[in-house]
Amino acid sequence: MRRGSAVLGCVLLAGSTACAALRPPPAASPSPPAAETQPDTGTAPSEPEPTPDQDPRSVFLESLRRQAVQPVIATVQEHYNRKDFYPGGSRQVVVSAFDYRSKAIKLEETKVTESGGRSWVSWATRCADGTERFWTDPKEPWEDRGSKCPSLIDPVWINDGLGIGGLTEEQAGIMVDTLAEYKGLIRGDALTTVQRDGKPYLRLDVTVRQIELPGGSEVGAALFGDAVKTADVDVATHPYGWLGGDPALKIVRLVDPDTLLPVYSQLEETAPGWAMRRVQYAFDGPVGTSDLPKVPEIARLTWEPEKSS
Repeated sequence: MRRGSAVLGCVLLAGSTACAALRPPPAASPSPPAAETQPDTGTAPSEPEPTPDQDPRSVFLESLRRQAVQPVIATVQEHYNRKDFYPGGSRQVVVSAFDYRSKAIKLEETKVTESGGRSWVSWATRCADGTERFWTDPKEPWEDRGSKCPSLIDPVWINDGLGIGGLTEEQAGIMVDTLAEYKGLIRGDALTTVQRDGKPYLRLDVTVRQIELPGGSEVGAALFGDAVKTADVDVATHPYGWLGGDPALKIVRLVDPDTLLPVYSQLEETAPGWAMRRVQYAFDGPVGTSDLPKVPEIARLTWEPEKSS
């Protein structure tokens, strides 16, 4: 993970006015197209289901907004830092669940090494009873590192690296409005309907580009962190885990057509280097707790990798 760049510091630490010169005058908040006029039956018409002829950028932003108001977000993630390992090779696997109200957390990180057709766990960590535990040898017990977890300074595995949860409707709207104002940052490439295991989903293909700030520096996905700050979110007490650095991204995001919440996404960093994050989501149920097995298991996503458009 790339952290600590000068632009990231500007974006996340300087307050809600960071990089304000980048923004044009505020634009209207993106929203799905209005439903056709309905006869007055005495009840409000149901919200229309998005269709593939809608703007993928607007649907992507609306999906982020709906994700942002969820009180509980659980993920299973895979992280790759080398193209020749992807998919299924050496990787980092993370299982997380976080309740933004109570701050209850489940956080399990595993380093998987693949070689010669076999895989094994090189090391693993667990957040158990608020303390980080570390494993590297089946002959030894889990080591109590004594450090509090999750770290609010480095909450990198909470959520998917772009989105956040636990916001009010007002905060979520401000965050999305801010993202919409960054001219050239987010480009909607395609919106299609796909079938996975017999169920329909909306597939969003989106590009996040690096754009030039006044002064000549370039900034990319770190502006999602700036958008969180403009919603008056204190990331020191309300964890927000960003990707790190200022990458450009190719995103494939599958969303439920009824709720617009994501079920699976791929975030491929295309500049300045390459990395891949695969994420599957759940938004209900208890956070749960972690056990400390003699040999940690390797969690696997139920979603197969998608081909980028």
